[in-house]
Amino acid sequence: MQFRITTLLIITACFAALWLTPLPAQCETVQFVTEQFPPLAYTKNGKLEGYNIDLLKAVCKKMNVPSYNIRIQPFPRSIKHFNSRVPTCLFPIALTMNRRAKHRYAPSSASFQVGILTHKKYTKEFADKKKIHNSRISIGKSSSTVRILRRYGFSQKSFEYGTTLPCIVKKFAKGRTHLIAGDIASIKYNYKLVGGDPSDLVVLKKLSELQNGFIFNNAVSQNFVYAFQQTLSELINSKEGKRIYNKHFAFKKSKT
Repeated sequence: MQFRITTLLIITACFAALWLTPLPAQCETVQFVTEQFPPLAYTKNGKLEGYNIDLLKAVCKKMNVPSYNIRIQPFPRSIKHFNSRVPTCLFPIALTMNRRAKHRYAPSSASFQVGILTHKKYTKEFADKKKIHNSRISIGKSSSTVRILRRYGFSQKSFEYGTTLPCIVKKFAKGRTHLIAGDIASIKYNYKLVGGDPSDLVVLKKLSELQNGFIFNNAVSQNFVYAFQQTLSELINSKEGKRIYNKHFAFKKSKT
């Protein structure tokens, strides 16, 4: 009887130890969610491309993560996934002070240069900078730019919302508004995709520079987050990381 009790206690202790021991990062399945945000993340001919996409693939390879899922969808829907019990990473996202305080994150070497742009044919209209505050601005409803514009004195009535960046760029290109706000490089990139000439866009005001990166929800283990942070940090400072950066941001050096 004593032997049976001792054996049962040993088996129970073993199961408890296995259950409490965190799984290696390689064994954890994390869902990665992104929005169409060229040149950081987008689809081209049905294939995922972009700076953050290439970073993610390289990091997972170095971490020996056998499989992972990348879901592309608008950020308003992504927030629902992020606030779930499913281990989720959201990217590319501006690492604001608020997000840094609330979430675990991993920064990349790319930054969002947030500004207000117009077409060169409208520049005379905004010669008086005060008129910027009295005009409608195309802007993403869930973007960090909304909060930045409010800090600069813009009110709710100034915003012409769109669900995604390509959506607001199309609105701007069709003349729905004469102003557009957001990441300068991404706006120019999307404007080129809809048939516009990025050299026709004029930056009226630079508002802020926000570091781009990845954030993790509470369902992702600390073990995975730490491994991801370490691997990403080493990657972006390596020759491979610099090659990935130059591959997607070389267009900044061109006339467009």
